[in-house]
Amino acid sequence: MSKMRFLAALASPFVAGGLLHLVYPLVQSAGYHQFADTRLIGGVPNGANVLSSLAILAAGLVNLLWCWRHRGSNALQMPGMLTASLGLIITVAGSAAYHFSPTDSTLVWDRLPMTIVFAGILGMLYTSVTGRRLLWWQVPSMVTAAMLTVLVWVWSGALWPYTLLQYGGLAAIVGFTCWRKVANPGGWWGVICWYGVAKIFETLDASVWFATHHIVAGHTLKHIACGAAGFALLSIAKERTSNELMPHREDPLPYKV
Repeated sequence: MSKMRFLAALASPFVAGGLLHLVYPLVQSAGYHQFADTRLIGGVPNGANVLSSLAILAAGLVNLLWCWRHRGSNALQMPGMLTASLGLIITVAGSAAYHFSPTDSTLVWDRLPMTIVFAGILGMLYTSVTGRRLLWWQVPSMVTAAMLTVLVWVWSGALWPYTLLQYGGLAAIVGFTCWRKVANPGGWWGVICWYGVAKIFETLDASVWFATHHIVAGHTLKHIACGAAGFALLSIAKERTSNELMPHREDPLPYKV
């Protein structure tokens, strides 16, 4: 990918988001912070939503262990995997801070680390599609652009850039996976399905809470599903031969590492 194309890709959520904001402003819902399960557990407010983030921590630590074990192997997925792993671990702290006291101010610390995860996964998607290792200089650029989508919301109230990063990225993953353009499609389907389940649980937070007779709420299950999506990254990171990396190409060309 040329530098111009790379920079254009980084700018796209902001350009498209700015145009969409002019047509249909998307702002944070006033009722976003009203969760069904507000129980005090072990002295922790909203305890189930705070403690369930440990599933995400487990995924981050296991993925980070994969990075440590492959630190000298020049693995293709190392830059994206390391970024996503660190993002998952930091997300736990941000999520706990937010759910301990849910407000717009604390939501910033929940969303910022999540954008690091998104950047890492999109970097892994690039490698999975092209068979090329993400360059290390590209990693901080992607992370910075991803985090800026949250800061735009903080500064202007506009949610479109963040929304496009999250759901536009998911659409890209689904598209490339459906078109069989990715290596290790089983892992990508795992990410897609578990993240889809997580969003369903998030939407049905109160419904799940009432359906389970106040045992567990949807948002708690969302965190567990997000952890499962994080574990699915391990399948994506598995090395393959050049033929398997690019199943849609007939001529196995050498890949830049």
